[in-house]
Amino acid sequence: MKKSFAIVENMLTLSMLICTTLFIIAGCGKNDTAGTPKTESDAALESVTAPKAEPSKVLVEVNGKKFTQADADKEISGKLAGLLGQVPEAQLVQIRENMLKECVDDFVSRTLLVEAADRDKITVGDAEVTAAVDKIKNNLPPDVTLEEALKRSGMTPESLKTDVALGLRLNKLIEAQMKDKKAPADKEIKEYYEGNKKQFEAPETVHARHILFKTEERDDQKVKDEKKAKAEDVRKQLAGGADFAKLAKEKSDCPSKKNGGDLGTFQRGQMVKPFEDAAFKQEVKAIGPVVETQFGYHILQALEHNQARTKSLDEVKDSIVKTIQQKRLQAAAESYLAGLRARAKIVYASGMAPAADKVNSTAKQDKAQADPMAPAEKK
Repeated sequence: MKKSFAIVENMLTLSMLICTTLFIIAGCGKNDTAGTPKTESDAALESVTAPKAEPSKVLVEVNGKKFTQADADKEISGKLAGLLGQVPEAQLVQIRENMLKECVDDFVSRTLLVEAADRDKITVGDAEVTAAVDKIKNNLPPDVTLEEALKRSGMTPESLKTDVALGLRLNKLIEAQMKDKKAPADKEIKEYYEGNKKQFEAPETVHARHILFKTEERDDQKVKDEKKAKAEDVRKQLAGGADFAKLAKEKSDCPSKKNGGDLGTFQRGQMVKPFEDAAFKQEVKAIGPVVETQFGYHILQALEHNQARTKSLDEVKDSIVKTIQQKRLQAAAESYLAGLRARAKIVYASGMAPAADKVNSTAKQDKAQADPMAPAEKK
């Protein structure tokens, strides 16, 4: 599957049902950098991870459909390029091997599911695709447009619609295999809650905003004193009733100023220590003393302070229902796909078969040896 499905699943966040089916077909994507000039990073990447196999080598054949080394290289290169500089080059070789096997397995799963959807004549309408794309738009971060997200992933609106349509078709295919389509009973929901209470622990958090007077390493003490004096002056204005958001937009050196200095909600360990200490001990709504950190001088206001607790069943009931339904759908998908694999003709190149397939192949060989008259099973 094109990288777009991984983008939809991991970044754009489509609906729960779509994402559940996408776990089968996501993973490998098209090369985002295809057709662009090679850079020094590309050369370094190739020197470490260049495949030794012939591009025309068939890695797997599924019911007559072939997946070659060239297909895999195109899908893998974009992902590896994103890792260059983030992980030691020595690890890239092993990472490439893992990606290669994942791509082969994804091709098998995708091919079998698409064939099944075609056989069952499963279709989706334009309205369904439009609604799904709208969900993607609505779940993007506030400062990211769909056009920007598509550009980063090397996609077009048309290719997104094509991939979303396929995702919807496969969801319909899998949903049809579900035996239990009833909503989870209260007893099942409560049992899940009691057995997974750790998942519902909410840490101590603070919702805060600030105004930053940024300092630089090159600043001498005189410059620092001047910036601190400005911070103290603004703090006095706030203590006297001045509008915090307005002053943040006018005075702050932090990007959060466009939101009135709002930093959102955070827990311990997410901010630098002096700032964190002040935020968690400061009285809610109060304008605290100027706090110095490695970034400069902060005027801080805690808007909310929530103590650590375990969320109640009522609070998490809806999310538990979704989790149970998702697990049912995933189990149905895995079971259905296993059946498709068992009936398909799948031929792997040496070293490409997943461990489960190797076990199944061995079992089939043992059965054939024990009963020479038994009909041959498909791979």
